[in-house]
Amino acid sequence: MSKKRGLRYGVIGLGSMGKHHCRIISNIAGAHLAAISDIDKEQGQALAQQYQTQYFSDYNQMLEQV
Repeated sequence: MSKKRGLRYGVIGLGSMGKHHCRIISNIAGAHLAAISDIDKEQGQALAQQYQTQYFSDYNQMLEQV
């Protein structure tokens, strides 16, 4: 993934609220959804592809790497 300028966000947990956070962040000018994390690998990878971001199954790794 390319490094985009602006405020970077990460979402931990992709339940109903997490999905809304991803959608809203992706529509904010100057915001960048840098990464998402969830224990459901299939759902996480699908949302990462949809929002063109990185997926992590372990939120600790996400926080360390992004």
